[in-house]
Amino acid sequence: MNAEKITLQKRAVYTGLKPHLTHDQLMEALVLWERNYEARPDLSLRYYVAEVSERFKCKPKLNRIFVSINRSMRLRESELLPDPQSILKAYKSRHNLNKASPVTAMELEAFQMLIAKYINLNKDHPRIGDVIRYVIDELPKTKVDKYLKQELNGWLLKKIKKIQLYSVKSSDLRSLLNLLYIGFCTHLGPVEADAGLAEAIQRLKSNGGGRYSEIFTKFM
Repeated sequence: MNAEKITLQKRAVYTGLKPHLTHDQLMEALVLWERNYEARPDLSLRYYVAEVSERFKCKPKLNRIFVSINRSMRLRESELLPDPQSILKAYKSRHNLNKASPVTAMELEAFQMLIAKYINLNKDHPRIGDVIRYVIDELPKTKVDKYLKQELNGWLLKKIKKIQLYSVKSSDLRSLLNLLYIGFCTHLGPVEADAGLAEAIQRLKSNGGGRYSEIFTKFM
C-alpha cells in the first residue's frame, strides 16, 4: 500500500472517530490503528472498532463508530479532516510512545498464561489474597499503559477472563510481572517467590508451552 493511500485511510479513521472520543482517546486509537491495523484495513475494521470500544469502555457506541468510520472511508478527500500526523506526533512525544515496541498476540498470551500459573500454584497459600491485593493497590502507581492496568485489575478481580490489549510495550508486561513477583516476595518471602516463578515457567514449558520459551526468557 502506498504512502498516499495510508494517509487517506488514517484521515478517514480520524474523521470517523472524532465525534465519538475525547482527544486523548482519539490519539490512542490512532496509535492503535498505526501499530496493528494500518496494513490490513479492509479485513480489520470491525476488529479495530471492537478493540477501540473495549479499550475506551464505549461498547454501546460500537455500531455507531463502525458506521461512522465506514462512511468516512467512502468520502471524497476534500471532505475528510486534515492529516492528524502532526497532532499525533506531538502526542506520542509527550507520552513517550515514539519508541514503543508493541507486543504480539503470542507475547500477551504467554504473559497471561505465566501470571495465571504463578498465582494458581499458590492458590491454597493463606496469604495469596494479600499478594493479589498488593498488586491491585500498587497498580495505579506504576508507569505502564493505563488501559493495560485496567485490564489486569479486571482480570485479577475476575471481572474479565482475558486481557485483550495489544498496543502496549513488552517492557510494560515485564514491569507487571515484576510487580507480581514483588508481591510474592513481600507476602510469601523471596524463596517461595523465586521457586514459584521457576516452577510456573517449567510447568508451562513441559505442558505444551515450549513455544513460549523465548518469551518467558524475555520477561525475566
